[in-house]
Order: sequence, then C-alpha cells, then structure tokens
Amino acid sequence: MTIKKKTKNKKTFSKTNIILTISVLVILVFMASGYALLNTKLTIGGKGKLDIPEYKIFVSDVKVASTSNGGYQTSTPTFTDNEVALYNTLPNGNSSVVYDVTIQNTGASDAVVDYIYVSSGDAIKYRIIGVSPQETIKGLSNTTVQIEVLYSENASVVNESQPLMINFRFLKKTDSYSNQCTLNWDGSSSSEPIAVDIYGKSYYQITNANELNWFKNQVDSGNTSINAILDNDICMNGHSFSMANNQAYTGTFDGQNRTIEGLSYSRDVELDGDFTYNSALFLQNAGVIKNLNVAGNIYNMSVVATSTANSYSYGYNYLSGIVANNSGVIENSSYSGTITANEHAQVNCSVAQAHNYTYVGGIAANNSGVIRGCVNRATFSLTGYATYSTCNIYTREVHITSGGIAGINSGFISDSYNQAKMDANGSMRSTTRSLYVGLIGGVSGSNEKQCQDSYNSGAISQTLSGNTEGSAFGVIGVNTGTIQNVYFLSGTANNGIGTEVNAGDLTNLNITLSRAFLKSANYPKLFWEL
Repeated sequence: MTIKKKTKNKKTFSKTNIILTISVLVILVFMASGYALLNTKLTIGGKGKLDIPEYKIFVSDVKVASTSNGGYQTSTPTFTDNEVALYNTLPNGNSSVVYDVTIQNTGASDAVVDYIYVSSGDAIKYRIIGVSPQETIKGLSNTTVQIEVLYSENASVVNESQPLMINFRFLKKTDSYSNQCTLNWDGSSSSEPIAVDIYGKSYYQITNANELNWFKNQVDSGNTSINAILDNDICMNGHSFSMANNQAYTGTFDGQNRTIEGLSYSRDVELDGDFTYNSALFLQNAGVIKNLNVAGNIYNMSVVATSTANSYSYGYNYLSGIVANNSGVIENSSYSGTITANEHAQVNCSVAQAHNYTYVGGIAANNSGVIRGCVNRATFSLTGYATYSTCNIYTREVHITSGGIAGINSGFISDSYNQAKMDANGSMRSTTRSLYVGLIGGVSGSNEKQCQDSYNSGAISQTLSGNTEGSAFGVIGVNTGTIQNVYFLSGTANNGIGTEVNAGDLTNLNITLSRAFLKSANYPKLFWEL
C-alpha cells in the first residue's frame, strides 16, 4: 500500500518512502474456562522494496528467535521483499513468540526511520525491539527488528478476528533531514499539515508548532476524532498550549516517540466562588494518546476565597503534563519538567466555607481510563495552606492528591514508573476549622480501582504542621482498589503501600514486573525507551 497525500504537498526534505508489509496470523487457544479460539491477523501493507542505484531496502530474512511458556510456531514463516507471514500459537496468558526480521539496505545512501505505525487490538499486543523512529540504517548494512507476539492482559475479545498493523516507513537521509525542532512558535500562527492515508485511516503529519496549533483548533472546534502523527520534535517556545477543552479528544495521537517541548503554564489567581481549572496538553481524552514525550513547566497558585455571607466555595484544579482528565488510553508516553502547585483556602467573618481540591499527575491528573507503559520524570513541588482574614471560626480546607503517573486513579494503571522527586508541604494557620490533606504516591495519590506492574524510584516527602493529615507513600498515597506487583525503592518514602525493594533487586529485576520492562543500569526501563 502506498501512502496517498490528501492535502498540500510540502516538505523541507526529500521524502522517499518504503513501507514494509508483514502479515501475521496469531492463533490463541486459552486453556482457562470461559475463553475460546481467537484468530488475529496483523498486516503491514505497502510498497516494501525501493530499488534505485543508491537506495535499496527490503526484508532479507525472518526466523523465530525464541519462545516462552508454551508459545510455538504453527508453521514456518514465509517472506518476500515486502511481506512477512508469521503463524504461531499462544496457549496461555504468559506465552510469547519472538521473531527476528532482518531489514537490509544494500544501497549507498543511509535511510532514516520516519515512523512506525502500530494499531493493536484488545487480545494481542506486539513489542518491537531493535528499531525506533529517528534511527538510521546505514547504507550497505542491515538491522534486525524483533517482533514479540504477546497476550494482552486487557484481552476482552474472543471468537473473532482483529486487524493489527505495523507500518515501518523509511526516508532517504539527506543533509536537510533533521529531527530537531523546526520552528520556534510565536504563540498564535497556524498552518494546515499534510494528511496521509494509512490503512484507510487519515492522519495529519505534524512537523512544527504551527501545524500542531491548526490541529488543536480543529479539535477545539468539535472535530475531536481526527488523528495525528508527529514527524518532528515540536518546539512551543515557552507558550502555554492546551486542546480538547469543550469536548474530549476521541482520535489517535501518535507521537512516534518524539517530543513536544517548551510548554509553559503559569497561573496565579484568587477566585471568589466555585471554579474548575484544567492544565495539560490535552484537557480531556477519550481517545488514544501514545508514543508521546512532553516536556514543560506547570505553575499554579490558586486561592479559594469567599466574600459573600454564608457562602460555600469549592475550587478544583487538575494539573498534568499530558492529560488533565483521561477516560481513554495513554500508552508509551512520558512527561519531563516541573509541576508546582501552591494551593490556598481563605475565609473571613462573613463566610462559611472555602475548599480547595487539587489533583496532580505527571501523565494524568484524573484517570478513569487506561494508562500503560508511561514514565514521569518531572519533579513536583506541592504546597497547601489555609488562612483567615479577620475571624478564626469558619471552615477552610486544602486537599492535594498527587501521583507521579496519576493524581487519582479510578481506572487502570500498568507497566509504569516514576523516577522524579516529589515534595509536599501542608500547614494551617490555626487548628480551628482548618485542614490540609495530602495524599502523595509515586505512582498514584489515590487508587480506587487497579494498579499493577509499576514502581517508584523517586524520593517522596511530605512536611505537615498545624491541623493537617496526609500520607506520602512509595507507590500509592491511599488505596481502596486493587494493587499487584507494585514496588518502591527503599529509602524513597517513610511508608509504603506496595512492596519495598532494595536497589540491587530493582536494578536486576529480581521482582515480578511484566515483560514491558527490561533490565537497565539505572533501574528497569520500558522496552520503548531502550
């Protein structure tokens, strides 16, 4: 399948495409009761061979590299220049089959991996090792790509076929090719990106901040189901930038492991009465956000104050690097930078109550969907306090719920970790009707549903004074749901919901984590990071 350009044709570098096609038939036979035969077919379609004197890329070999827990090859893989067919059986949820696919460049010119498009279903997932966007296959050389066929822990579909696709696209590398940020954004300019068809689905190829701003304007105007892939790192030049304020985003946003960097959110406000404030790249997500790195700084100082007699004021802040409120899927993504929250509740003699609730998460502030394969690298600085102007007889409360991955989780978190420092401070001016509550966790401040196969290696601390309550725990601040295989590094917190583990056992993976993690010199990393 060739990529069809649907809108204007503009690029700053020569774009010569190669798309490798791999067809995989995966047959799962579940032995547990309640499951039946599941047939799944994965297809990577397109023109797989580009044969010109200086540039020739094709599939030259495919073989089974390894199997585990009963997984086996059903029949011998077959391949042509542009298509590989793999057949295997996974008899249980721990089975896998790993294939080595050799991609060869026999031309004199280098090739750059432009992007790897992956569309996965509920029952099967694919782990790709050995190549990632931005990498180069040198001329007169080859690379081995590993494709691991895995059972998905979220499997919910049986007795039907699911189309799963992986698309490797290469560019002929030229002197003008660069993956660095291509534009320092002025904060308002907008231009329409090129749209391409990938397996019958339209994606906008975003190459700079002007095009990202155009995409945001489309989403904010109600076109929430449009899809995007990033072709470059995107520079936001210190501007604030958010989308999906009025309606949740419902499309697919694939960052191709590139970075949206230079975001800056700053707010210092005193509000009289109720309010809700969201700060993130996506304010609401009900779609799929994946393979996306975000870097920036968030600063929020909010004072919930009241001036009307006998009034009740409630302020809600949702602060996150990627999504404020997530009911969709966020996977294989990260946030780096800082989040600073300085939250205050104030009353005077004519009012009844002032309440300030703040939720902070590196990946999502409030998660009711799915977060998997995500990393927080942003440091948190959190402060909550309450005061009064002239009287000390009325109620004021500040609640901060913060986690490296999610502030509050009523959904599903797996295969994720926090490596950044989190500091929280809570104080009350007096003990009369004043209260600070801080729920701080390396992965989630509050877990109400499911958290598994995750860990924290960042230092977590909380200092309390006055009429205060709080828990600063290694993985979860407070847990009313289910946790499984969650760990925190010894010394990172005074208390721990989860299992405390020493540095050696964490580094060497002498613990039970999913196969999404690989050994690394500096604690386990996710496969997409290595």
